[in-house]
Amino acid sequence: MGSIESCQNLNKLTDACLLNTCIAKVEGIERKLASPSNIWRLTFKSGTKYLGTTKEGVPLRGVLKWWIDPLSVYDPRFSRNIDTFLSLNYELEVYSNIIRPMLERKVCPNFLPLLFSSKGCPFNNLLHFLVNNDTITTGPTSKRESVEKWAELLQRNIMYSVNMLKNKPSINDPKYAVFDNRQFITIDKPWRYNMIVTKEVSAPTLHKFLKSAFAGKRKVEEVWTVLFQLTAACYAMSATGLVHNDLHDGNAWVYDTGIESNLYYNYGNKNYFVSNVTQKVIVYDFDRSYSIALGPNRRLKSSNLCEKYSQCNEFIPNRDIVKVLGHVYSYSPPPLKEELLGMLCPTANAKELLRSVYNEGPHMMKSDGSGRFTRKDYGILNNIDTILFNIAIKDPNISIIPKATIDYLKKTVSPENIYVCNRSMFKGGIMKEGRVCTNV
Repeated sequence: MGSIESCQNLNKLTDACLLNTCIAKVEGIERKLASPSNIWRLTFKSGTKYLGTTKEGVPLRGVLKWWIDPLSVYDPRFSRNIDTFLSLNYELEVYSNIIRPMLERKVCPNFLPLLFSSKGCPFNNLLHFLVNNDTITTGPTSKRESVEKWAELLQRNIMYSVNMLKNKPSINDPKYAVFDNRQFITIDKPWRYNMIVTKEVSAPTLHKFLKSAFAGKRKVEEVWTVLFQLTAACYAMSATGLVHNDLHDGNAWVYDTGIESNLYYNYGNKNYFVSNVTQKVIVYDFDRSYSIALGPNRRLKSSNLCEKYSQCNEFIPNRDIVKVLGHVYSYSPPPLKEELLGMLCPTANAKELLRSVYNEGPHMMKSDGSGRFTRKDYGILNNIDTILFNIAIKDPNISIIPKATIDYLKKTVSPENIYVCNRSMFKGGIMKEGRVCTNV
């Protein structure tokens, strides 16, 4: 199914490259930093539905992230940036093979939902996105003029991406001049693009949420509930053999659902009952991740990201939570700093070591100049199971209950709010096929 009729049931769209037929509006996003990807906000046509992600009268919105398919490029000048583009391919595989199954099989709710992904799409499809939703040309214009205008702007943004230039303009912004093709790598006809489309989330980052909380604009228990969900996401990733590597307070959103819910997490053979939850943590951005199941991320292997930023092709189960709490530590009030260190460290020596590392900055570098925090150093800290438990007992909204029965849960928790994640569910980092994730 790839025709316009499939817009009524998008999850049956067999060729995501044809997604343009279901789009009503495209809005580009300007990128200040050098980036290999382009990001567009998409508003789908009225009546478009995708599983349970839409409500009646509310248009479905998504975020399209696309980049050059590095396997379609034959220009040798492109080779200096190919690892960056390959890391986006890696992110696509993480979303498709790890994040989406965790969401669909009720393992963890705290990730950005993937709607579509595709590889090897022809650039004509991107032109169709733009020409069919023309927001630049005004008044009478021929389709040929519109195609030519959008083709120029598309090539301009492709050139920004391929050449890793800063201040990439929004695709909708015609003010920026088109480059002289002779000075840059330019698009060749055989080139294709890859893409992921995720659900749009309008929410403050974890950083903004916590800064607001520390200014007294949030209840204390809301902070602990948010940190518990963040840790639960890290636990779920570790159970699959996935390390985010770049999880910081800007790579997680805190979404206000507007309604109170009860959540149940059966994690690490403990039962966490979280009551009166209104915020939902959402983790995203996996282009620097490492998965045991997917193998090495080439960008991490061929750059200095490991030694300089502790972003490595190695599986350390508690690395993500230790790193992201380091960001939180940096602007926390002094009492919370001590509480965070106590949750992460089983001994006084471990606490002093981590304090010195946190005070050096967010990249987990040792204060004595001996380099990054190593596997051995993480090993003297609490494991992810203990950290999750330590944060849970600080939150008055979280109860750690004995072995719960399904009958008990049905009385207190909606089925869609029951999440189960234990390492026995996974084999080699990929969830075992056919596993029923409600056997608590």
